[in-house]
Amino acid sequence: MDLDLDPALRRDPQAAAAAREIEKCVHCGFCLPACPTYALEHNELDSPRGRIFLVKRLLEGGGGARLVQRHLDACLSCRSCETVCPSNVGYATIAHAGRALAGRLRPPGPAARLRRFVLGEAVRS
Repeated sequence: MDLDLDPALRRDPQAAAAAREIEKCVHCGFCLPACPTYALEHNELDSPRGRIFLVKRLLEGGGGARLVQRHLDACLSCRSCETVCPSNVGYATIAHAGRALAGRLRPPGPAARLRRFVLGEAVRS
């Protein structure tokens, strides 16, 4: 996946690392059935592939920090998506950079933190 990194982020090593990982993604969808939040929500944006798309848009300067944050907050960081990815996309690198950038643009509220906790408990039980 081609990514045109926002010039303001080109010197940010975290953003550059995420951009390299995003460029490995071929949109195959193997990550979808491996993702517990996608299994619960059945929403493409709550899948690794959807979150990668959202972080890509943020890294390109397309905005949407609130949306990125909402969907990344639902991610359990279990990295199940990484084990099935034929392109070896480092999803954790992308998610970490996306959370950091979205957090700089818009810090998470208590509702988002509670939602992530509840989803985590639902998957563990």
